[in-house]
Amino acid sequence: MILEDFKCPVCGGPTNKEEKKKGTKNQIMWYHCLDDKCGTELYQHYDINANSYIDCITLYISNRKDSKIVSTYQYKRGLTAEQWKKVLEGESIPGYGPSTIGPESVPVIQASLGFKTLLGYGQFIAGCGWILIFLAAIVLLVGLAGSIIGLVTGIASSIALVIVGISFVVSGQVISCFVSIERNTRETNELLKQLNK
Repeated sequence: MILEDFKCPVCGGPTNKEEKKKGTKNQIMWYHCLDDKCGTELYQHYDINANSYIDCITLYISNRKDSKIVSTYQYKRGLTAEQWKKVLEGESIPGYGPSTIGPESVPVIQASLGFKTLLGYGQFIAGCGWILIFLAAIVLLVGLAGSIIGLVTGIASSIALVIVGISFVVSGQVISCFVSIERNTRETNELLKQLNK
């Protein structure tokens, strides 16, 4: 469920929303407070099985470090829009506060931080592939400017470089796709567990 008129739970001001996608299956709706002094940002995950956004919004960051709302709810298990409205009105949500322990106090955002090395390796491999494809174009242009032997050599070399380059790009994208699927699965499972508590 996308919220059209979601108020910042910290200052009560308006927010704008921004949808960010990483691959075809991992997308997040961000809510940014329009007050620069507040600077609060919250996020909401998309559930591909339900084909809609999960009714669970997590407070990510805020400039209002002195706010009790920020210190109580930042990074913790997300709340529904109705619960955030109650927080803004001064009500407290059971299970939150300084004494909160256990899974509820673990930042959900941590699920997104895994596989950084693998993702970086995939991006490096894909980058090398694009460089090889670029070199293939240069070799082909040089071959066109030379003799017939140079032309044949240039075309053959270009084809070989393109084939290797494309295989590198595909390999890198497969790795990135795997990481995106794994991250999305972890985050969705974590949020669904928290919603069922």
